[in-house]
Amino acid sequence: MQNSTKFENPDAIDAVITWVDGQDPKHSEKLNRYLTSIGRRPPSAHSTRFNEAGEFIYCIASILRFAPWIRKIFIVTDEQTPDFMSLIEKSSFANRVLIIDHKVIFKGYESNLPTFNSLSIESLLWRIPDLSERYIYLNDDYLFIRPVKAESFFIDNKIVVRGKWETQQSERWYNSLYHLVKKEKNRVKNRIAQALSAKITGYSKKYFRVPHNPHPQFKSLQSDFFSNNEDLLTSNIKYPLRSEEQYVPTALTNHLAFKNKRAIIDNRYKTIRLKLNKLTYRHLKIKLFFADRDKNTAFTCLQSLDMANDKVKQETLHWLERRIGSLESVMGEISNNY
Repeated sequence: MQNSTKFENPDAIDAVITWVDGQDPKHSEKLNRYLTSIGRRPPSAHSTRFNEAGEFIYCIASILRFAPWIRKIFIVTDEQTPDFMSLIEKSSFANRVLIIDHKVIFKGYESNLPTFNSLSIESLLWRIPDLSERYIYLNDDYLFIRPVKAESFFIDNKIVVRGKWETQQSERWYNSLYHLVKKEKNRVKNRIAQALSAKITGYSKKYFRVPHNPHPQFKSLQSDFFSNNEDLLTSNIKYPLRSEEQYVPTALTNHLAFKNKRAIIDNRYKTIRLKLNKLTYRHLKIKLFFADRDKNTAFTCLQSLDMANDKVKQETLHWLERRIGSLESVMGEISNNY
C-alpha cells in the first residue's frame, strides 16, 4: 500500500476539495453505463449530487481570500478540469492550485474506478502526493465567508472539531422501533455512517457527530490506520455509489484523534446551510441578512443550487460576488499585497 506520510514543512496546511462536473458528457456516460449495469438509479445517483452551477469558483476564491495561510489547494476529480484553471495556470497561483486525478489516489486500487462515491474518494485523500500532514477537507459546495485563522482548525498538534457527542443509534430503543415501523432500515444516513466510524475506533456507546463543516485532518492518522487495517480501506472504496455499509473517513479521523487525545471541541464558528432548491427568495434574503451580520458564521454550504429557481440562483451568486469577489479580483488583490 502506498504510504506517503512525509512532508517538507510541519507547519504547512493544505486544502483538499473533491469536485465533479456532472454535466460533462464523459462523466454522464460513465455514470449512465454503471446505472444501466445495475438497472436502476438510486437516490445517491441523483443528478444534483454531481451538477455544478457556478459556485465552485467561489469556493476556490474564498479559500484564497479568507484563508491565505493555506499552502496548496488540491482539487480531486475524475479526468476533469474546471474552466477557471486556465486563469490560474497563467497566474502566480499555478503552483498553489493543483488538479489530482482519481487514478493518482486509487493507484493499486484501479479496479474500483470509475467511482461516483465521495466516501470512497475521501478514503484515499491521504495518498495525494506532497499533501501536508495537516490538511482541511471540503466539499465543492462549501465556502468560507469570513477570515479564519489556522488556529481555527489546528492547535498544538490537535485538530479543532465542531459538533457534539451523541448516543450511538443502536443504543436508542426508540430509534430502532422508529425504523422498524417506518421500514427505513436501508436508508443511507450520514449520522449512521458517522456512528459506524466511531465503532470502528472503539466507541461503542457514543459517537461525535459533525454537521456540514470543513474537516481538519491528520494525514498520518489515516495512513497509519489503513496500513494496519487495509481490509477496512478496501471495503470502503469498493462501492461506486454510497452504501449504508460505508463509514465516513473524516469521522474516522476525528475519533482516532479523540482516542489519541489530539482533538479539541470548539463550536464558536458556524455554518449557514442553504438548501437552495427548497428556499423561497424571501427566505433566502433573510438567511443571507443574518449570515452577513453574525461574525461567528464563517462558512456556508450551498446545496442544490442547480435545482433552485432562477431568482434564488441569481441572488445567491450575487451574494457570493459581494461577499467573496470573483476569482480574478481576489488573485489580483492578493498579488498586489505582496
